[in-house]
Amino acid sequence: MNSIILRYVAKKVLEDIRNGRDLDEDLCGALRTYPELDYLREVVRLEDADRIIALCQSKKELIQFLALGLLQSLGNNEKVKELLKNLWEESTDYTIRLPLLWRLLDNPYLNVEIHRTIYSFIRDNYNQFISDQIKWAKGDVITYVKNRLEDSRYPESKAWIYLLIAASSEENIDHLLNQYENSEASIVGEVVKDLRKK
Repeated sequence: MNSIILRYVAKKVLEDIRNGRDLDEDLCGALRTYPELDYLREVVRLEDADRIIALCQSKKELIQFLALGLLQSLGNNEKVKELLKNLWEESTDYTIRLPLLWRLLDNPYLNVEIHRTIYSFIRDNYNQFISDQIKWAKGDVITYVKNRLEDSRYPESKAWIYLLIAASSEENIDHLLNQYENSEASIVGEVVKDLRKK
């Protein structure tokens, strides 16, 4: 879909959310992909927090997952942080935890132990996780990873997960590993060392 259409759709979906209109589940599923979700995130405002938090509690999975994706723009909101922490602790289901881990990692001040818990969860579900990320990136993992690593909206402490995804590619990623080997975020350095062992 071209960017003009995506911007228009994003504005309309957020308008529906703001006005309390029901969201179409199929549309939510279609927009919960890359780069479509990024267009939606661009139009989320701080005052949307309560409505989006409410959608995160939806019993309709596709609506819930889209809402979780929209939380990235609201990561500094204390209600959002608390919601994510509670949902993570309450669930062991991969399909619920996958969107949650991304939103938790948006927090540049996230405790390193939570990073390690997420890393352990990914290792336990590695094949499914990597398969999902390849689909998300529409097969072009390296371009996706580089775009995320270069985007200031994503904290350096989150770089480890992108490096993990890049390592699944056939391409040599030594240049990326070298770039993050001495990261100030200790978890990033730990993951780089693990990836070098492979």
